Order: sequence, then C-alpha cells, then structure tokens
Amino acid sequence: FGSRIWSPARPENRPSHSQGSASVGLRPRSGDMEAQLMDVFTAFTGGVAEMDGRSFLKCVRSSGVLANSGLRTSDVDLVFVKCKTKGCRKVDFHEFLQCLAELSARTGLEEAEVLRLVCACAAA
Repeated sequence: FGSRIWSPARPENRPSHSQGSASVGLRPRSGDMEAQLMDVFTAFTGGVAEMDGRSFLKCVRSSGVLANSGLRTSDVDLVFVKCKTKGCRKVDFHEFLQCLAELSARTGLEEAEVLRLVCACAAA
C-alpha cells in the first residue's frame, strides 16, 4: 500500500518536451498565434491540459481542414495516434502542434494555412 505503480499514462512519467532538443512540428511565428492555438486547445479540452482523439477530430472538423482536404476521419485518427506518446491516450499542447504539422503534410496544405484555419475556428 502507498506505493505508486508506474504507468506511461501518468503525466509525471511522460518525457519532457521543454528540453533543448530540436522539436518536430509547427513552430508558431508570433506569440499571438501561439496564444490563439492555446485558446483553441483549451476550448476543445474543456480546460484540461491534454486532448483526446475525439476532441482532436472535433477541432479538425470545425476548422474546415477535414472538409477541404479529402481526408477521412480515420486519417485524422491515424495522425493523432502517430503523434501521441506511446501508451497514452491523450496529447499535450506540444503534441497537438505535432498533430497539426502531420496533418498539413498529409493534406498538402501549407503549415501556415492549417494554423490559420485552426486559429479561425476559435473565433467561430
């Protein structure tokens, strides 16, 4: 009793993304865009620090990326699974940005366009 079982799903056991290594994914150019993306992220997570696949799909649908690209919902699910930490069911903000980068690669849209569409869905 009292000992905690290690699980990769626990936030304290996840690898830290704030280390000095080169990061893969989108890097917003301005603090304003990063703030807008964080607003979208928190809006779709309900204020929680992590987003599940269902919320990510809702975000992609409401942004219009799914409708304009010819992707199916299963493709969006595959992007989510590819970017999340192994053993976890949710993504944090950094992994959310990686999902958007992968989504732009699969759709053929520019990364800036995907960011613009996602940021625009926050205002809607």
